[in-house]
Amino acid sequence: MSGYHIPNDNYREKKVLELGCSTGVFLEKMRSMGANVQGIEFSEYAARAAQEKGLSVQVGTLESSKVDNNYDYFFAWMVMEHVYDPIAELKRIRDLLNPTSKLIFSVPNMNSLDSKLFKKYWYALQVPTHITHYDKIIVNQMLEKAGFRVLLLVDHMTCANFIFS
Repeated sequence: MSGYHIPNDNYREKKVLELGCSTGVFLEKMRSMGANVQGIEFSEYAARAAQEKGLSVQVGTLESSKVDNNYDYFFAWMVMEHVYDPIAELKRIRDLLNPTSKLIFSVPNMNSLDSKLFKKYWYALQVPTHITHYDKIIVNQMLEKAGFRVLLLVDHMTCANFIFS
């Protein structure tokens, strides 16, 4: 799926939770691959659109939601930069996972080529909605403090950052 770095796996019957699922596009893709999907979305409007697609989506935050545990995969695309306490959020996520689960998420990289090119005009800066800005070192440290083991960090550029910067 373009733009997403997801593990090449058999998702049939896997429990998948997506935080910040918006209108459910990614959850639909995972459901089409046989996964049992669930979502959490802060925007009531976006969550309603996902629910209209037959997706199980709660409105709110991870902290305010009632979700199971033992997910096989937890996805959060461009969410952590909106969170006030990312380490606490990562610990909440860790508590929902089993020892073989995978957390896959993305954040804008403040040391990326597009960030360096566009500086204060960088689209992904998005102050004040982006509360925290990350680079690979910060992401590694944050994950380790939250009790995760980093398997892979991948840089991917998005056209939006170039177009809108």
